[in-house]
Amino acid sequence: MQGRFGPPPSAATGAATAPVPSEDCLFLNVWRPAATTARNLPVMVWIYGGGFVGGSSSSPNTSGIGFAKHGVVLVAMAESAYKAGRQPRVPFLAGSNSADTAGNRIRAATKDEFFARFGKWSEQAKAAYDPDGSTDLATMVSRANDDFGQAEPARFAANAFAANGSPAYLYRFSYVQSSLREKLRAGAPHGSEISYVFGTLAARPGSTVSPEDLKVSRMAQSYWVNFASKFS
Repeated sequence: MQGRFGPPPSAATGAATAPVPSEDCLFLNVWRPAATTARNLPVMVWIYGGGFVGGSSSSPNTSGIGFAKHGVVLVAMAESAYKAGRQPRVPFLAGSNSADTAGNRIRAATKDEFFARFGKWSEQAKAAYDPDGSTDLATMVSRANDDFGQAEPARFAANAFAANGSPAYLYRFSYVQSSLREKLRAGAPHGSEISYVFGTLAARPGSTVSPEDLKVSRMAQSYWVNFASKFS
């Protein structure tokens, strides 16, 4: 996807700013505080998701303006740089959400079929997902997909950075926007924490934003600001 933040160069004034698919994507988008006298500011690097097949660093939902207002320089970059395998010794922060089932890789019609997917680790799977035999299948599948698709990869990456001597932190996000709680009863879906962290809740279409939502957004962003400030 387009990596340069904002509309394509050919877009007319006032035209929609949706990213245009393009291989011209190796950009570093940098936001910094407006004060030109600022020096030695904390820097945080945001690598967007998308499984190397989607995503963009030009999304309004991940604008770095909110971080710049808090005195943090935000750098957004293409995930191809991370895919290259270069792992500097820098602080690392990653996590997952309470209903993070993106991909739905694990499917089963019965509990026996579910546990069979774990092969020789089926007993460990029972202890983790159905310890007393009373957990319904849908909940088990949802939790397993969360672990397989998002939570465990985040733990793996954090452990890799920690083994390299880098400070590594994991988070678990479970807040659901007030106006969506009847619809999203399972919990916070994949990627829903991003607009809270970036302070871009107002950019989310089709829903209202409550004072409680904004309070959680300010709190989430403050955690990330503190993370950047502590290790810069």
